[in-house]
Amino acid sequence: MLHRLVVGGKMVTAFEFWQMTPGQVWWLVEDMMPQSVIQKPKELKQLYDEVKARQAKEKAAQDD
Repeated sequence: MLHRLVVGGKMVTAFEFWQMTPGQVWWLVEDMMPQSVIQKPKELKQLYDEVKARQAKEKAAQDD
């Protein structure tokens, strides 16, 4: 799937794709994504905190 996205999207050639490390492929994909799709670390922290709070509520409800 990544091959189809990166090579099919004409970001790199097939030869270049197979020479890349997995990290390089993801850097390329992230670079081509619109900024609105990429979440900032602060937003991720907020999302993580919300998930943890919800899990704590659910655990408290199960204990009652």
